[in-house]
Amino acid sequence: MKKISVGIDISKKTLDASIYSGSGGQPWIKTTNSEDGFVKIINWVEKQGFNPQEVMFVMEHTGHYGYALAAFLDAHDMPYTFVAGLEVKHHFPLSRVKNDKNDAKKIAQYFYEVQEREDFRIQTIKASEIYTLSLLLSERNLYVKHRAHLKAQLSETQEYSSANRNERLKTIEKVYSKQIREIEKEITNVIDSTPELKKNYDLIRGIAGIGLVTAVTIIVATANFTRSKNARSFANHICVAPCDKSSGTSVKGGVHTSNIGRKDIKALLSRGVLLAIKYDKGIKSYYERKREEGKHYYCIANAIMFKMVCRIFAVVKRGTPYVETHAYIQ
Repeated sequence: MKKISVGIDISKKTLDASIYSGSGGQPWIKTTNSEDGFVKIINWVEKQGFNPQEVMFVMEHTGHYGYALAAFLDAHDMPYTFVAGLEVKHHFPLSRVKNDKNDAKKIAQYFYEVQEREDFRIQTIKASEIYTLSLLLSERNLYVKHRAHLKAQLSETQEYSSANRNERLKTIEKVYSKQIREIEKEITNVIDSTPELKKNYDLIRGIAGIGLVTAVTIIVATANFTRSKNARSFANHICVAPCDKSSGTSVKGGVHTSNIGRKDIKALLSRGVLLAIKYDKGIKSYYERKREEGKHYYCIANAIMFKMVCRIFAVVKRGTPYVETHAYIQ
């Protein structure tokens, strides 16, 4: 039996909600993106004659703006899911109206129509922990960028600048480095205090080339492996899986990776490729063989990143650590 859906379009300050039941009109309400607004939506759903614990609250992935609502629904045992905005857009290719009210209605209708499809998955998260990790990663990335700018300034102008200026830049750089270390400790504490996150984190870290930041970023991006269906789906999402671009006899773009997706995660994996080559005998053997065949380094590196993604999803699905089988092959 299909669930009644409540589509919610989320922005920084406001929420637009609409109910879709398969027939009749689509009631709509606008409120604030705050706890008072969340309560108002729940009361509104009840006034429309529906039990909030029996409907499905549906939201688009909007980064930080949706986590507070997800945490509220979690705390009150109300079912919810996230959907990709691009999928909703493609579900209504001829839609001409674009506003928050219409978006909420389309989100509700989209879920109602696809919820029984075999490849559709309910995407929930442990909102508070994932949200905390997401904020910590964003803060760390900010400090890393600022520190890199300072290092570049020192490298380029140290010989021509005054001693006082150089000392100030070095002092600020040390402050950023200290803050980055403290953030990493806080990230580790959040992971250690959440058993379901700790289990998958330990499994991922057992793979050569996967460090703390890469592991936690993947956990946040997949909502602890509840969003992505499989390794290939995630590889597509992070621009690692090759995509064919051809049509008829005139368009022959070849098979290349796409530029649409989370290239920041691909960048993290690319930094781990050299470590994987160094410490994993199987990957090292693969790399040397492909280099002998004349393959370009970046082509091989992309293939290694895909292998790493496959290993990540395999150990999480299996629930056991990665075993380097190449070590047992004579």
